[in-house]
Amino acid sequence: MADTVSGRDDRRDIPSFGVIRSIAADQRIKAALENADTLNAADVAQDIAALRDQAESWEKYALAEDQRAQRAEEAQRQTLSRLYTYANQIRKLEDELNALRAASPIDFDVPLEDLASWATEHFTGRLVITNRAARAAAASNHNEPQLILRCIELLAKDYWHMKVHGGAERQAACKLREAELGVRISPSGDAVDMRQYEAEYRVRWEGREYRLDMHLAGSDSRDRQRGLRVYFAWDDEQQLVVVGHLPTHLTSTHT
Repeated sequence: MADTVSGRDDRRDIPSFGVIRSIAADQRIKAALENADTLNAADVAQDIAALRDQAESWEKYALAEDQRAQRAEEAQRQTLSRLYTYANQIRKLEDELNALRAASPIDFDVPLEDLASWATEHFTGRLVITNRAARAAAASNHNEPQLILRCIELLAKDYWHMKVHGGAERQAACKLREAELGVRISPSGDAVDMRQYEAEYRVRWEGREYRLDMHLAGSDSRDRQRGLRVYFAWDDEQQLVVVGHLPTHLTSTHT
């Protein structure tokens, strides 16, 4: 969220007061040396006064700039504080909403073209299906669409609780659910950091770019109707699972 708030850096390259005074002195000395044969006391005094006025003007300007920068920083801190407060309030409301929804059974008999809206309905604030993932799901003719939806539920519930609340008990519960579905959650592998595969393993959501460095793996079959992969990223700041691609394999070093 911090990226959401950005402020112009009002601190410019302003010379310090000591530097300003040094410049003024250097200018005075240089002028005196260049005009030593024609100078009189009155001229020198006048030049010194003029240079002093310039230095004082620079000092006032520097102080004003510093005060403006301090006000901008304080305003940014206040804005960030308000945003975090709102985010916590939203999180509480989302938790209450998810608790109410948990009391009702989830319908898994949903076509994959409706995956994004189904996830929004049931897992608001915990998991999002990006546009790219939604398009890939809609184009899929996978022979186990309900398994895919149950895997999404696993990420939004057991995995989410493990990441947010932690603890051995929640980790064990997540592993148990993985075993029940016959899937495993693990890092995506070396390909995620390889330049030639960068486009495949990057996805944008609400202005942010995510590395799809995690995946849920089911069948390793290369048959597009049977193989199962759900590539995702974990946004620790927003406590959110960001699904970037499914249900087919992305290119890997084992391909």
